Amino acid sequence: MAMQRHFNVRDCHQRSITALGYHTARREFLTGFEDGMIKWWDLDSGRFSQSAAEHSGMVTNLLYWTDTKLVFSSSNDGTLIVWTSGAVVLDKIMLRSSIFSIAINLRRHLLVCGFKNNLSIYPLDEQKTCGHIINLKKSSSDYQHTDIVSCIVSLDSQIYTVGYDRKFLIFDTYQTPEKTCLRVMNINPRAHDAGITHLLLVRERESTRFLTGSFDQTVGVWSQDGQLIQRLQQFTSEITGMCYVPSIKTVWITSGNGQPLVLDPRSGDVISNFVDTFHSLDDSPQIKHLICLPETSHVIGSTKNQMIVWKYHNSGCVTILKAKHPLECLSYSAKTLLLLFTGDSSGIVKKWKQNELSPFTYSKESYNMEDTKPERRGLRCLVQKPMTEQNKRPHSRIQRPGTAGILRKGIILNNQRPSTSQENVCGYTKSLFSDEIDLLVMATESGDIYLWEFDDSVSGPFHKDSFSPDDEQHLMKNISSIVFDV
Repeated sequence: MAMQRHFNVRDCHQRSITALGYHTARREFLTGFEDGMIKWWDLDSGRFSQSAAEHSGMVTNLLYWTDTKLVFSSSNDGTLIVWTSGAVVLDKIMLRSSIFSIAINLRRHLLVCGFKNNLSIYPLDEQKTCGHIINLKKSSSDYQHTDIVSCIVSLDSQIYTVGYDRKFLIFDTYQTPEKTCLRVMNINPRAHDAGITHLLLVRERESTRFLTGSFDQTVGVWSQDGQLIQRLQQFTSEITGMCYVPSIKTVWITSGNGQPLVLDPRSGDVISNFVDTFHSLDDSPQIKHLICLPETSHVIGSTKNQMIVWKYHNSGCVTILKAKHPLECLSYSAKTLLLLFTGDSSGIVKKWKQNELSPFTYSKESYNMEDTKPERRGLRCLVQKPMTEQNKRPHSRIQRPGTAGILRKGIILNNQRPSTSQENVCGYTKSLFSDEIDLLVMATESGDIYLWEFDDSVSGPFHKDSFSPDDEQHLMKNISSIVFDV
């Protein structure tokens, strides 16, 4: 399950891209430009479909209204245009002030517009009984913002806004017989140290979060009631684009580079190094805008005059784990706490432990066969003494949070070969993990078999009499398969 690059569209216009949008019913995406031009593109092939130049100023937003399959475009020339299929203008409305942000509130059936110094709401009228697609006579405005309202998000009956005045505001909407009005619920007058450029809603089953991006090169993570949860500061430039990708439950953030930073909103971890999408080095231009198409699981990014489209693949790579040496073998534990064990040609075992809060990230620990001098024994050591009963064994050591994953080398099994010197290190060639007895078995090029156990304070050190008869039978069966392969 991963996002993979689908195609690029280069040199799509002479002027810079200033807005991205989509029309999922027609499987098209749209680009708005600095000179007022809007172009339509095929989502599957990237082929150019049509264009229109109805705006006389920069296109600031492109918004798709799912219920009616209409597209809104706004501009700093003060016009709001409503488009039907085939780039046909259904309505053109003069709002007299530059429009910097728009959103639709489905609960109240409103169009919300952000201007400089004010926020306005307009009842939607798709039948145009009042003359336009929005009812200008029943509009309502609020003047809490003192600069450009840069972004608007609607959630249920509430409206969230941010602006260049550094404010983060939460409004509730209520209706009177004459109009729908705005009521301020919360004001954060200094949510960032500079103007706020982006506001993103991340709504999952477990929680609802808002992310804000700013010229101060930070991202804020906020609760639904506007309380700061976390501030991310690992950016080198202002935040230029943000989008949430529900198909893989990650947030993409651009900040003056050619590849988005990938964030896991559940843990707050940056997982870019674990994601295959941006694993390869890329000298592409800086990505300025990002938009996700949730219905089709596409992500579209734009540079100055180029577009990159990514597409979701359900059989793609979920996580990539990097190792310094070529890996020769791999095994894993199939229990609740996922652990991977790898062995390489240099004789190093790595244990990879999945982060409990993020399925994408793993911590790792390395164990070298030169670090300790385990006791060398023959295979008969496993069957010399009576074994303890299976029901007397402690519950799986691997599941104990305090001791899980503490590997300790036990014994080397080899009936025929003498002990090798520390200079002649042999790499691992095959491994398996026994879930029944929490034991990692590793075979080397020299013919040795290493047994690694999960040590803890309850079970104590590894002993040959710690196996039950069932453990012995299971282990001998697995070791036999390794011995024949070696």
